[in-house]
Amino acid sequence: MTAARPPSATDFRINLVGLAAMLLATAVICWTKLDERWAVPILMAAAAAPILLLDTVWSRVYRRASTGIDWSKPHSRDLGRIATRYLGALGAMAPVALFYWLTPEYQGDFYDRFWDFLRWFGPIGLVVGALYFAWIDPYQADPKDSYWHVGRLLLGRGDWERDKVGQALRGFAIKGFFVPLMFIYASRNVVDLQRAVSTDREAFLYAFEVLWHLGFLVDVTFTTMGYLATFRLFDTQVRSAEPTMTGWVAAMVCYQPFWSIIGTQYLAYEGGYRWGEWLAPWPMLIIPWGIAIILCNAVFSGSTVAFGCRFSNLTHRGVVTSGPYSWTRHPAYVAKLASYWLINIPFVFHGSWYEVIRDCTWLSALGGVYWLRARTEERHLSVDPDYVRYALWMNTHSWFAPVGRWFPFLAYRAPSP
Repeated sequence: MTAARPPSATDFRINLVGLAAMLLATAVICWTKLDERWAVPILMAAAAAPILLLDTVWSRVYRRASTGIDWSKPHSRDLGRIATRYLGALGAMAPVALFYWLTPEYQGDFYDRFWDFLRWFGPIGLVVGALYFAWIDPYQADPKDSYWHVGRLLLGRGDWERDKVGQALRGFAIKGFFVPLMFIYASRNVVDLQRAVSTDREAFLYAFEVLWHLGFLVDVTFTTMGYLATFRLFDTQVRSAEPTMTGWVAAMVCYQPFWSIIGTQYLAYEGGYRWGEWLAPWPMLIIPWGIAIILCNAVFSGSTVAFGCRFSNLTHRGVVTSGPYSWTRHPAYVAKLASYWLINIPFVFHGSWYEVIRDCTWLSALGGVYWLRARTEERHLSVDPDYVRYALWMNTHSWFAPVGRWFPFLAYRAPSP
């Protein structure tokens, strides 16, 4: 047992400032009915600007040792090294671009909004990236980073390292899979929220719909922003990417296009009978049940906000111990699964006992998927002593600490030395 919870890589108060700025921008977007192709970049910028500014001015994250930057002993600026690193970054992106070009999944109209975004902001990103590489080069404690090793491989030199190249390729594969998907989710949530705001409904149902869509918009906006904002200067760089196939599979089956198959053909827990229908004869129960669902959604989206500009599946970008992560190790998964049970009510008899048993079985199985995700994430993060200290502290201080004592397999165990 550790004496105190380790400090968080992010300051939850700063992230709440970013959330407030994003919510203000959301209100303007809903009022003006701005097209979602512009709304999502504006929302990401509104959230990221105050977070990165306050992280720099107040938290002074650029001085952390974890950035890999040494401001006191700059190297000479080496144009060859800069060019090699930039070549390596482009080379790590190339397989992602090739995959987009070859794969039918990315050639339909589902991703059109993302391609519009990329056409406008991709060239800007390439230019800004080159300038950033040139500026930061003299200050990197180890300028021969993973990009440098990819560059050396592409130049046909023999002094590159397999592990470094693998880290870079895995990092861009994660970005390549999640950024388009999250951007499209955010675009659709903007449309859904604009529609909900302009729809006339009974007061509670109106508030429920608006808050429901707003919660998901917050989540996917911070998520997309997190995948894009990977900079050593702000200590948001990818420190390591999940190295195991088990970790990748457990995470990716929960997202499209894989979920279209898994969720309908296997983990089909949605029986078509939901909480609103169940509680229709008892209107007084609809409000507290609906509030419980919204609170679960708020915890879920708040768990993403807790990462600030550092959110990313399958990567280690610093240990977050503040906000909802001061309550339990996996608040997002707990809240998401709780909301699924509250919404789909598989435990309510509405046709046959077979349907009840089937739906409860498959929703419980989905919980098993998230348990596997949690375990693989913890195994990956446990290379960081701060995470080990945090997880051991949560064994006794989490809201669910008694559950870990009753079911020891749910408690955290530090890896063997």
